[in-house]
Amino acid sequence: MKEDTEIVWTGLPRDWPDRLLHVPSMTSYKCEIIEGPHGGTSARYGEWLQPRYYALSYTWGRWELDEHESPEVKALPVKNIPWAVPRINPARFTATQFEQVLQNITANTVRIPEATSWATPEFVWLDVACIDQRPGSPLKAQEIGRQAVIFRGAEAVFVWLHCIEPTMLYETLGGLYNANSDAVFLRSPRSDGIKKRGEVLRGDEAFLSAAVTSLGSLLEDPWFSSLWTLQEAFLCPSSGFVAKDGGIPGVFNTNISLNDVTRYCMGLFDICSRSAATKKKPAPLEQVLMDLVERSGLIAMHKNNPMSLYTLASQRTTRDPCDRVYGIMQVFGFRLGSSAEGADPDGAFSLLQLETQLGQSLLKDLPLLSQVAIHTELLPIGQAWRVHRSSVMPDLARELPYYHTSSLFGKFEPRCGLSTITRDVITWARFDGYTLPFDRLVGVCRAVNEAGLYRYRDTDPTILPSPVGSSCFQLALDVSEGTLRSTYLSSRKLWQIPLQSQQQHRAATELQSAYGGTHGKIQVLLLGQFSDERRDTWDFGRTKDDNLHCSEMWNVGVLLWKAGITDSARAPDRRPWRRLGIVIWDLVNNALSGRGDEEKEVLRGDSEAWENMEGLFG
Repeated sequence: MKEDTEIVWTGLPRDWPDRLLHVPSMTSYKCEIIEGPHGGTSARYGEWLQPRYYALSYTWGRWELDEHESPEVKALPVKNIPWAVPRINPARFTATQFEQVLQNITANTVRIPEATSWATPEFVWLDVACIDQRPGSPLKAQEIGRQAVIFRGAEAVFVWLHCIEPTMLYETLGGLYNANSDAVFLRSPRSDGIKKRGEVLRGDEAFLSAAVTSLGSLLEDPWFSSLWTLQEAFLCPSSGFVAKDGGIPGVFNTNISLNDVTRYCMGLFDICSRSAATKKKPAPLEQVLMDLVERSGLIAMHKNNPMSLYTLASQRTTRDPCDRVYGIMQVFGFRLGSSAEGADPDGAFSLLQLETQLGQSLLKDLPLLSQVAIHTELLPIGQAWRVHRSSVMPDLARELPYYHTSSLFGKFEPRCGLSTITRDVITWARFDGYTLPFDRLVGVCRAVNEAGLYRYRDTDPTILPSPVGSSCFQLALDVSEGTLRSTYLSSRKLWQIPLQSQQQHRAATELQSAYGGTHGKIQVLLLGQFSDERRDTWDFGRTKDDNLHCSEMWNVGVLLWKAGITDSARAPDRRPWRRLGIVIWDLVNNALSGRGDEEKEVLRGDSEAWENMEGLFG
């Protein structure tokens, strides 16, 4: 028996893939669970115990040949599997090219920073060789539900860009590197401490044109439009690129990773957005570059924001609409639909059912994240409580930073219970918590803003300096019946309401007016309190708040309005609420300075004005 690494006998063999491909022999070995010498268990693949392995991310489904199409085309030759490997249109890539890529990445011709050893793994996790391709296979559904474990367990992950010619790929990646370097140099201080240039770009800078050309060429590869690769990119942002011929591109003998491309693009995006913010209209090249970066999904990956994935998934290419949920669920650690443990692999789930399951799982495990998303389309009654294809992450979400594990920096203390219930075929969110009239909260926040003591500081130091007169509360509104009736609100991007107190108060007033002008009809459900305590982790509290962009504290609320249901047979206390959006308000940065005890208690959520309430919303 071959020992590819020092064996650690564990009781968790399920963390290993069902199969791994041994590249030298092109044999797919099934995982066998064996007993250890001291009562534990371990995973064996052929003669190898717990071998290190790479994983390959690529896209192929759009070019799969039918059974009787081009019979002369051969599939990748994989031994020891009971299914047929899908055959691919050779105009995209051939079986020979495919095998060469596998041989190259296991040869490890360029050192992979993430690798833990100089020894070269001989195994690769490859979907067509390691996932049963037969329809209805329970193992297929099982492995789809274990993508996070599989990809994060790999020694390194490679992204195969098989639709860009190698020379073009090298030029494209090098072009992005050079454009970012030129932009950074242009804006860096001179030796006397004065910047070479200000924030405003002319719009004809050479690096802008080079960046647009390079990024546009890179995004033409279908890997950037595939649905399944979206999840893989989010799970493994440090993935390295592989060219069509199996070559591993790099700059200065260093492999370029997806992280590098994301960093280059975000640097360029930041420079363009800073410049555009000072103009009435961005220069054409600035706008094109920002649009390319937004379309690529790199912003969501840079921010490690999993809630943006579903919106991106709706823009990606897939053969089965249900894959828009199956293809991203593992980022959250969920197994839904037919991939859930104990589920019938032949069971049919509609996209609506899967969206509801995703919403229920988020509500249960990630309640804050589940409600931060904002809806840009009018949703049917009962659906606004969950993430939707039209959902986006609002600007205020930058106050709630994310780990790559889809959890939060700092700490979130929930102040209400959330669950779901199905009534009259509609699945609603159910809450049990504290509510406050919206006009009461806005009134206290208005007093804070008008006192002039509040000093907003963005938690992201790369954001533009805060505008004068920033508001201590921030709104992000769903498109709803009321906002569509408002000339003012219907003409605004409601997930990007400017920080200035004047803009925030105008939006609040318009919302109240749109819903009849009776302020008490709109309530704030206190979802919980988010605090970022990274300062205490870094320096045990020795650094003052004024010198560090952290140690923030925000209360988070959901805006609810009592829906006008006319069914007289339904008791008033059973009428569901309509979700209108979210509101956050600051509890530090002098937000409480000079306030009376009652106002402080209102802002903290401790006042008797906060009324305990149960109900449904959607």
